[in-house]
Amino acid sequence: MFRLSLIRSLLLTTALLAAAPAIGQDQPILLNANQLIYDENANSVTAQGNVVLVHEGQTLNADELVYDRAADIVHARGHVRIWQSNGDILHATAADLSRDMQQAFVQQVSLLMQDNSRFIALEGERTEGRYVRLNRALYTACDLCQDDPHQPPLWQVRAQRIIHDSARKDVIYRNATLELGGLPVFYTPYLSHPDPSVKRRSGFLAPVIGSRTNLGFTTRTYYYLDVAPSMDATIEASYSAKRGALAGLEWRQKTEKGSINLSSSLTFDSVPNDTFGLPDESTRARGHFFLAATHNLTENWRGSLSIRRTTDDTFLDQWAYTAEDVLTSRGQLEYFTPRSYGQMALTSYQDLRSNITTAEPQVMTLSYQSQSAPHHLIGGRWFLGFDNRAITRSRGVDSARSSLALGWRREDVLPAGVVLTSEATARADGFLATNLNNEDRARLRPFVQGQLTARWPLVRQSTHGQQFIEPIGQLTFAPRRPRDESDIANEDSSGLEFDTTNLFRANRYAGYDRLDGGQRVAYGLRSGWSGHNGTSASAALGQSFDFARRPGFASGTGLETQRSDYVGALNVIWQDYADAAYSFRLDDSNLDPREHDLRLAMGPDWLRGTVNYLYIDQTTTNGTGATLREELALGARYKFTPEWSLSASHRRDLLRSDGALDSSATLTYQDECLTFSLIGQRDHVVRSGLSSGDSIFFRLIFKNLGEFESPSLNPDIFSGTSRN
Repeated sequence: MFRLSLIRSLLLTTALLAAAPAIGQDQPILLNANQLIYDENANSVTAQGNVVLVHEGQTLNADELVYDRAADIVHARGHVRIWQSNGDILHATAADLSRDMQQAFVQQVSLLMQDNSRFIALEGERTEGRYVRLNRALYTACDLCQDDPHQPPLWQVRAQRIIHDSARKDVIYRNATLELGGLPVFYTPYLSHPDPSVKRRSGFLAPVIGSRTNLGFTTRTYYYLDVAPSMDATIEASYSAKRGALAGLEWRQKTEKGSINLSSSLTFDSVPNDTFGLPDESTRARGHFFLAATHNLTENWRGSLSIRRTTDDTFLDQWAYTAEDVLTSRGQLEYFTPRSYGQMALTSYQDLRSNITTAEPQVMTLSYQSQSAPHHLIGGRWFLGFDNRAITRSRGVDSARSSLALGWRREDVLPAGVVLTSEATARADGFLATNLNNEDRARLRPFVQGQLTARWPLVRQSTHGQQFIEPIGQLTFAPRRPRDESDIANEDSSGLEFDTTNLFRANRYAGYDRLDGGQRVAYGLRSGWSGHNGTSASAALGQSFDFARRPGFASGTGLETQRSDYVGALNVIWQDYADAAYSFRLDDSNLDPREHDLRLAMGPDWLRGTVNYLYIDQTTTNGTGATLREELALGARYKFTPEWSLSASHRRDLLRSDGALDSSATLTYQDECLTFSLIGQRDHVVRSGLSSGDSIFFRLIFKNLGEFESPSLNPDIFSGTSRN
């Protein structure tokens, strides 16, 4: 009988600071100790020396366990440690527990949570089977100093009392003080947050309070609503001294076959009546509505809907929801099989740029592509595709196109290792357009094209890596297209960027409305190196030659002469120290630069620099109608300690004396329990209806406690001018 009482009493220690169910007598128990003593006079049972108790994944260690049979209390003494099944570890010098596990008392207790956060208290007690009260306690998620564990952590919450409600999973502080480096910085008589085991919980989020040029003094308050395991929401109630009150809602839901995400806001405000922000204003409703939903109808069918709309051009940027220039809404139905894909979509646009006066298009598309298994027809693979598109506008050109294509492709490896690819395509396009050059037009355009591509990949292995070199030649033959196709609306092929990615493509235009016809050859060379130490490099260079003296491409594209411009690309990765990507286009006649695009990041982790440079020259062949663009973006990050780093960036238009576009600087501290960022930004571009200027804000993230971010302040701390 005494043995059964001892085992029951020892099990009470595992319930310390945790809600534990009643323990049955038939549950497996492991008890190990150097000595077991029964004192009949004292009516007690004692286990001494390296006491270890294991039960249901929980382990207790102590120097001594004493069961007082008369008082029905278990006393644990000396280096008490409890490893709980969830990974938490409790340390105490002594613990006393009642047999019914409803009451417990511990001295000099510390609780190390599985996420490395900890509670420390002079004493603690457990009552009613659910409450743990820690007196003269503190909480921190920071690691203790290895050289001096008694030194205060980076931050901690010191409280007269900390209460853990295991049923509600709440941690409540009474008379709490937030300390940074041991110095008190914030006091509150009451503070609560979910315990670390809670993944999410309804409640108020950290508010944003401050001032912005376009809003004045602002308070933005958010309430998080945990609706269900697959559904939650964030409710916003904000106020601006210049713009009034605003209400917002974000709704997120995961369904069995898809998801729904909704974001909306509403305010009543005075906004300009005209597009360009002149003083005439009226008060009306302003806001936005964003919806993104997907649903898997069957294994092969999926539907999706995206709605992105706002009441006016400046609302989203003014209230810092997004700085997008164009909002895209789309309803889409998709069909999938292993070798085919179909799509039906309706797309609508809202252009928020005040200097764009053309009507936004509404686009309906229906497309399908399918291909056969390999070696299905004459040793190759055939493919079939059709694409239909209809575009309507409130004013301007309405157009429709229907395209049908049938193709075949085969790849052969010749005895010398040359890879020969043969391709043939037959295609027909039908066009309708209204109000095109003040006329209605209809056009049928048949087209056939063939390509032969020969590649000779040569590979050499060495002890340091692998090298390859691959000469490529391609012959393309097709009927030549008329130079003037003004009777066909050009909706998707107005821009052509000639580079190594489309040098060997059958149609170098991006869309369907224009075709790349005629006879031509393209030739180039690709080479690369891949080392075993993480270093790699690749390069490509090529050109095309058109058999026609005057190919039908616009001037400035690099394809307007018989010999095209030279195009090339270079990519280099040097372990973790450098990553560079460079592409270029050079004039065929004099090697003058027509395009440079450089993206470079280099340096060790503690000092990293980035360079982005873009240069585009689309000057026409007669030297008129020049279109130049030149931009430079520089960035750097200096990590002067493992925790502290400083980063800065600047982007400018090099063709203007006042060409600065945006600048920013960020000072960041980050360790295992705290992230702090001080961010300064300057936007040099003035947008219609909005003021430009400087902003400075900071962000604080306390692990497990929450995040605080100040709003953008605009004190014009940097001097300078703004431009449209």
